[in-house]
Amino acid sequence: MPPLSLNATGSTVLRLVALALSTFTSWWLASRLGAAGYGAYTQAMAWASVLGIPALVGADQLLLRQVATSRASGDWTRSRGLWGRGNGVVAFGSLFVGVIAIGLLWLLYDHYDDETRNAIRLALLLVPVVALTRLRQGALQGLNRVTASQTPEYLVRPGAFAVAVVVLPMMGVWGLSAGGAVTANLAANLLAFVIAAALLLRAWPDTFKTATSAAPPPGWMKASASLVVLGGLQVINAQTDLLMLGPLRGKSVAGVYAIAVYLSTLVPFFLYAFNAAVAPQVSNLWERRDLGALQKTMTRSVRIVSVLTIGPVVLLILLREPILSFVGAEYLAAARPLTILVVGQMVNVLMGSVGVLLIMTGHERDAAIGFGVGALLNITLNIVLIPRFGMLGAAVATASSTILWNIALVLRARRRLGLDPSVLGLRSHR
Repeated sequence: MPPLSLNATGSTVLRLVALALSTFTSWWLASRLGAAGYGAYTQAMAWASVLGIPALVGADQLLLRQVATSRASGDWTRSRGLWGRGNGVVAFGSLFVGVIAIGLLWLLYDHYDDETRNAIRLALLLVPVVALTRLRQGALQGLNRVTASQTPEYLVRPGAFAVAVVVLPMMGVWGLSAGGAVTANLAANLLAFVIAAALLLRAWPDTFKTATSAAPPPGWMKASASLVVLGGLQVINAQTDLLMLGPLRGKSVAGVYAIAVYLSTLVPFFLYAFNAAVAPQVSNLWERRDLGALQKTMTRSVRIVSVLTIGPVVLLILLREPILSFVGAEYLAAARPLTILVVGQMVNVLMGSVGVLLIMTGHERDAAIGFGVGALLNITLNIVLIPRFGMLGAAVATASSTILWNIALVLRARRRLGLDPSVLGLRSHR
């Protein structure tokens, strides 16, 4: 089994490549489309992100956990059964969610202009493609093929997207627009799906391929429901501000704010890179009930991540205005919201891989409770603050809820598991 440091290194390298590509394409789209066009594009992608959670029904996390358990036990029958059912459930879930979304978009018809509505309609096609790709990534991650699991999402997709929205328009192949950017994203995700499917086909062990299909583990439907709720709450916490700013303040304001949101997501870059490597380790160590090694793994990971994150935080706060002005003068209005969002994300980093710890140990319901409290606060604050304070209110709402749910989850982990995933690493004795 590759060590944590090796998996984390591979994950970090891939994410650095994706970061460079996505930062460039975000700057390119924001500067070429303008705040209004970029706002239409980001709102469409926010719709796709929200709808992708119920479509996926938590199957990727369940499969990751089950495959990691099968690796430890050598019994692949349940993984085989879950793999078959997972694909069927995700396909049906995507279709069901798409129908609901079309009806919802019709109800909100007057809140969006033609450009935004068309972009959202195109974004609905992303839902099944992304969901089925992530299911395959979850299986690869469970097999401890961490680098392979992230290659489609962090190398293939951003690379193909960059070619589609930068190179091809420069060659005069097609004109750039919000709808065109969504279409390019769809094409890039289709390619990522093909690559993920091919990588998984090669990675499955012979024991899996020859195993009979057994019923998934007991309680898998209940766990799936908890993961759907959990995933939905995570997306609500991440996307509510953007989704509400558009209808309440207009797509131009949403476009300016979207740049602040994107830049703030650079803060937990190393945390998410390590999460991918930590997840199968947590599942494996929990299966063996090696709590001492599990605490050491969590503490070592979060402390390395925290040190690596200090530099980006300082740069984003001190150089926020030059960075924003480089995108365009109209984006300078996002300077103060960016600072607030960065502070919230830094707290997120200091709390460590708490969500991964709870999910991989079978405590997804506890994670859902913590995220639920944060989501309720997020929605409430956005409703109250956006009409009066605009972008600044959205940033305060998002940062406050991020801090709250992180603290709630750490306290839950200490109570349930006797483990502390935060930078303090204070393991409790139960």
